[in-house]
Amino acid sequence: MSQSKGAAIDIPSSHDDAAIFHFPLGQAYSLDNDPQRAIESYRATLVHDPKSALVRARLAAELVKVGDFAEARQLCEEAIKLDSKYVDSYLLLAGIEVAAKEYSSAIATYRRALAVAPGSRDALLYLGVTLAEIGKTHEGIDQLERLVKIKDSAESSIDQSVAFYYLGKIYDQSNQKEKAIQAYRTSLKKRPGFAKAALALSDIHIALHEVRQAYAVLEEAFAEGHSAEIAERLRSEEHTS
Repeated sequence: MSQSKGAAIDIPSSHDDAAIFHFPLGQAYSLDNDPQRAIESYRATLVHDPKSALVRARLAAELVKVGDFAEARQLCEEAIKLDSKYVDSYLLLAGIEVAAKEYSSAIATYRRALAVAPGSRDALLYLGVTLAEIGKTHEGIDQLERLVKIKDSAESSIDQSVAFYYLGKIYDQSNQKEKAIQAYRTSLKKRPGFAKAALALSDIHIALHEVRQAYAVLEEAFAEGHSAEIAERLRSEEHTS
C-alpha cells in the first residue's frame, strides 16, 4: 500500500487487486461514520496487503471509535515497526496512551513523532496540550509557541487559528491573562468568527468584569460566523444584563 505524503486517497500497488477493492470501501465507510463496516473492509485489505503500516493505522483508528483500544494499540505498534516514518501511527498510539492516562508514554510517543517529522503540527499541538495537562505548563507553552510560528499546511487540520486558541487556553490556565487575551485575539484574526476563541476571550473579559468588551467580542464573532453557540451566549447575556 502506498503512503504518499498528503495524498487524499492512498492506492495499493497494482498487484494488490483485492486490496484496491477493499481499501477505498474502508475509507468510504469511515467518512460515512460507519466504523464497523470500515473495520471489516480494512481487515479484508490487510489479508491481501499484510505489510501495510497505513492500513494498520486506519484500522486502528476505526477500532478506537468502537472502544477496542487494546487491538488498536497493538496495530499501531506493528505499524511503527513496519514503517518507522509513518507519523500517523505515532499520533494515534499517543492518543490511545493519553486516553489510558499513560501520560509519560504518550509524551515519549509524541516526541518520537517529532523526531520523524519535526514540523508535524499535530504532534506539536498534542504534545503541548498533554504537557500542560500534567502540570508541565512552561514546556507545553514552549511547544505551542513553536507551533504558531509554523506556516499552515494542507496536510494538517491544525491551522494557526487553532494553534493560537490552544496557546491562549494554556496561558489562561496558568493565569497569564494578558497573554491569553492576545493569543485569542490572534486566533480570531486568523479565523474571524471562530466560536471557541471568541467564547474563551469573552469568558476572560467577564472574569475581569469587562462586560462591554465581552459582549463586543461575541457580537463581532457572531457577525462573522453566525455560530449557534455564540447566539445562545448573547441571549444569555441579554437576560442577565
